[in-house]
Amino acid sequence: MRIKLAYLDGLRGWAALIVVFGHYCFAWLPYAIDRKGLQHYGFEATLHDTPWYVLVNGSFAVCIFFILSGIVLSMSFFRRRDVVVVQRSAVKRYFRLALPAGMSVLLAYILLQTGSFHNQAAADISGSGWWSQFWHFDIGLWHMFQYGFYYSLTQPSGPDTLNPVLWTLQVELFGSFLVYTILALFGRLPQRWIVYIIASIWLWKTYYFGFIIGLVMADILTKGWIVSLPQRLRQVVWLPLLGAGIILGSMPNGALDHTIFQMFADWYQPSLDKLKIVILTLGATLLMLAVLLSPLLQKLLVSRPSRFLGHISFSLYLTHFLILGSYSSYFFVSMHLAGWPYPLIILTNLGVGMAITFAVACLFTRLIDEPAIKLSGWLYRRVFARSKSYALSYKHEINT
Repeated sequence: MRIKLAYLDGLRGWAALIVVFGHYCFAWLPYAIDRKGLQHYGFEATLHDTPWYVLVNGSFAVCIFFILSGIVLSMSFFRRRDVVVVQRSAVKRYFRLALPAGMSVLLAYILLQTGSFHNQAAADISGSGWWSQFWHFDIGLWHMFQYGFYYSLTQPSGPDTLNPVLWTLQVELFGSFLVYTILALFGRLPQRWIVYIIASIWLWKTYYFGFIIGLVMADILTKGWIVSLPQRLRQVVWLPLLGAGIILGSMPNGALDHTIFQMFADWYQPSLDKLKIVILTLGATLLMLAVLLSPLLQKLLVSRPSRFLGHISFSLYLTHFLILGSYSSYFFVSMHLAGWPYPLIILTNLGVGMAITFAVACLFTRLIDEPAIKLSGWLYRRVFARSKSYALSYKHEINT
């Protein structure tokens, strides 16, 4: 199944890259993201108001992450129908997430203590009020470890944290255990679809809705329903689904004026943020369906660049914000003081910054992420699996 669904890793990699591009625009071209701050060029408004916004819409990419997690976390169970699969995954999940998250926070702590963050100076130049709000605090070593290895996964994170992108890990951890709970309690019941419907109604205005959608997709995939569809139907349907997913995925973070979503601002204003989650999750769902139906998209997502991005996607997500706030911001300020034209600053900084970002992500994957996967497996085998074998042996001795 790893080979057959390798395109999911590729999709995760491209989604991570969208997050990176979105934060670059937030820092250097803020008007393109939310129509706030200084507008440097006319194309920023065009980017914000059109479906091209999907290329920098980190919120849309996050919704893709959560649906992917729902699929990946459920596939093994639906193929084997064994609760032990859920137990093993649940035991490993925290350690698999906590070690990379904690080490990214340690990296942020080192950058903070050495005065390496230059986002404030860069924000003064780019006019991004959003980019100026980070790393204006001091934190002790013990509190750093507490946040990195515990609070970042259990409490909401905001701009006053060492690595602000970790806000998704709380959703990821809780969403994972939501999936595990449903699988363990109802996964083998014929009536589990009723549970899916109830969970969807309960969670449809939250990011956890994406996990339920992914779980349902995994169930459908293992039943072979998508493969059994007529080939002609799949060829006709995937492109409209992709287009609709891109359009919905381009719902911007900022004002909805001048966009196709303006109507929502008029009649759903009190809960507009929740509506955006719903719209973006729906867009991610349609895009995912297009991928599942299209061999062409799957082929593109298993290409060498896609496999590379998929391999480093988690590390890229965890570290890019820190590189953007430190070395990229330093280069940005230095080039501005040297009198470089703003367009050249943006392009050069993007090239140099992305090169450093990818290098750090590759190093982080090799030294942190891959060992975290092995460590979580080792802990399960040496502690939990062994404890289970002892318990079974003891039970056998009592019965005999």
